[in-house]
Parts: sequence; C-alpha cells; structure tokens
Amino acid sequence: SYEAIYSGFAILILFLIWCGVTLVFAVETWEALSRVFTYTQLALATLMFSSVVDTPGRMRRVYWSFVIWVTVSTLLAVVMYYLGMTPHAQGLVGNRNLLAVYINIAIVCAYLLHQETRDGARRMVLMTCLPVLFLGLALTFSRMGLIVLGLALILVWYRAARQRRFLVLAGSLGMLCVLTFVLPATFWKRAGSIVPAIRKQEDTFGSRVRLWRVGLRMVEDRPIVGVGPGNFMVAFPRYARGGDQYLQRLVPHNTYVSIAAETGVLGLGLFLVISGLALRGARRAVLTGRRLAQPE
Repeated sequence: SYEAIYSGFAILILFLIWCGVTLVFAVETWEALSRVFTYTQLALATLMFSSVVDTPGRMRRVYWSFVIWVTVSTLLAVVMYYLGMTPHAQGLVGNRNLLAVYINIAIVCAYLLHQETRDGARRMVLMTCLPVLFLGLALTFSRMGLIVLGLALILVWYRAARQRRFLVLAGSLGMLCVLTFVLPATFWKRAGSIVPAIRKQEDTFGSRVRLWRVGLRMVEDRPIVGVGPGNFMVAFPRYARGGDQYLQRLVPHNTYVSIAAETGVLGLGLFLVISGLALRGARRAVLTGRRLAQPE
C-alpha cells in the first residue's frame, strides 16, 4: 500500500538524517562521509527497486536471475577450488562468507520457484542448480553458512511438506547424501568444530565475540551518537583491551553491533524499524495474496 511505502520512505530519510548528525561527531570524518554516501545509494536503490518490482511476475524474474547467476558464480568457485587456485570456494566474489550468503539466498529462491512453477523444463533447471549450490556452500567451509543453510532448509522443507511435495524433499535429501561422499576432509573438520567453537568461544567465533565486546564498549562510551558511520575499525584501538589489538583490521561481523557502535542506539532503533517495516510489507503481501486467491 502507499501508506507502507511512505512510512518506509520516511524512516529511511530519518535514518540518513541521523547518520548525517552522527557524522559531525565521527572519529574520522572522511570515513563517515563515505559510509553515509553508501547508505544514501542503498536507500535510493531500495526505492528504485520497490517502484519497479511491484508484481509477482517481476519478482519471479528477480528470483530466477538470482538463482542462475549465483549458480554460475558458484560453479566457477568450485572449479577454481578443485584446480587449486583458491584454498576454499570463493570464486570471483573473493569472500567465502559473502558467497555463502548469496548461495543460501539462491537456495531459498530455487525452492520457492520450484514450488510455484508448473513447467517441467524449468523445474529440471532448478533441480540441477541445487546440487551445485549445495556443493559450493560446503566448499566455502563457512560455518555460519552451514548453520544458516540448516535453518533455511528446515523452513523450505516444512513449506514443501505442507504442500505435499514429498518428491522435492526426497530429492533434496538424496542430493545431500550423495554430496557427503565427495566432500573433502577439511569440510568435516570445519563442520565438526562448530559446536566446540561456540561453546568455548574460540577460533573465529571467539574472535567475533571479542569484536562484539569491543563494539559494546563503544556503545557504552558513546551511546547517543556512536563513533561515526563506518568508523568501527578506525575507533577500534581506543576500545581494545588486552589481546584485542590483533583483531583491529576485522569488521564486527554483526550488523546490529556495528550500527549501534557507529550511530548509537537511536541509529540502531531506526535500522530495526526499517527491518520491521520490510517484514511487515512481506507479511501484508502474503495476506493480500490469500485474500485474492493468488498464491504466487
């Protein structure tokens, strides 16, 4: 509805205005200015996207584009890994965690498209993409990617079961079972370290916890205006304690801690409202589809 669009636009403007205010108090002004400019670009891109992709058919084409191009990127990453060009699947993306994020989104899109399409050829394309995506995600050795994949599969499989699409469930489980025989030992070592790393707060998970603690110190010190947009790494040495210094060149790996540390609790609040409005918009679309008997 136009009401939802206007309210979302208003919150976006407020968030950008507040980022402009915090820019004045930033530790490094030029870094903050660059981040505010980035936020402005993202806001404009969001408004442009929402004004154009406003029908199920157009959204469907976006899903297809995401599935196809992420599959191509994943296939390239897998080939580069097996040729020894990279230590893990990252391809031209250059970041295995980012590639894992893309793959997880593409997997969800593929399942949604498969459940709503009636064309046999298109379904076959989607089922061909899935094993490539599964293998690529495993070879990124991204532990967080594996956790997100597990949660995503539970949701999409639940949806498939409700629609009595048991063939999709069986096919997916079959793909995963076959892939277990071709995965390298490195994968099993990384997957097996997930629980110990979380329980003992060690390895990369422990590093992230320490980064979050540094971010919380920034919030405690400057709860209103933060250290400035994009200034987490710049301000890091001021708030690091003990052995935290070796983490100086790392991003916080947590959007909420990052936003709170850089723009204060008010900036975090506005960001959460933006996220909440997006989820409410998605929910309204579902309810509207049910009311109009348009399940797609």
